[in-house]
Amino acid sequence: MPALDLFQLDERAISFIEDHLSDVNTYCSALSSRMASAQGSVFTLAPVGTSNDQLYRFATGGLLPTNSDDSRRVKAGGGWLMRVDNLKADLAQLIVDLLEGSPNRSCVVDDVNPEWIDPRRAFDLGETAFGMGQEVYHWFDRRHDRETIAFALSDADAIWHGVSAVADLAAPTSDAPTREWLLEHASTALAIFCSAFDGEGFVGWRIGKGQDGRG
Repeated sequence: MPALDLFQLDERAISFIEDHLSDVNTYCSALSSRMASAQGSVFTLAPVGTSNDQLYRFATGGLLPTNSDDSRRVKAGGGWLMRVDNLKADLAQLIVDLLEGSPNRSCVVDDVNPEWIDPRRAFDLGETAFGMGQEVYHWFDRRHDRETIAFALSDADAIWHGVSAVADLAAPTSDAPTREWLLEHASTALAIFCSAFDGEGFVGWRIGKGQDGRG
């Protein structure tokens, strides 16, 4: 994996996030309202030296040079397979850094793949999974490590949609999160992350002007 850097983005990234959050579910709509009501900056994580043109090709892959290296292919049956690198672990570290900034912070990961009322959810969605009607989400706080959060980000990413956010709101201590808690989480979000670059990376929004996404 090449060395990475945080790049500040312009209003095109704001439009991308707004589109990503539009007409999906309860939480994403509330996150969209949060962005509309609070000043924030937008950024992404990418290899050092990434061109400005590449930084704004949010809908296509090619962000990570390793994914263009055909020598990494392996023979499988009658064809070839190649593992696709992504920045989920790096995004998980940003989330962990934010969570460690306050004992009252928590993270929600939107999982659009399963339906909560689908009996197949018995395939272990994890102890932090919770549902709102048919919608499925996961919550995390300072007790969860980078690997756990990275797994949830990968498992919940549908390529066309992957959303997570950190807010100044403590996770429930006993009962499962309620609709009211989920909406309050969105309304106090201090960072929102959306899958981009065909799942290779992400675009982030951070409340405040000129933030780098780490604090």
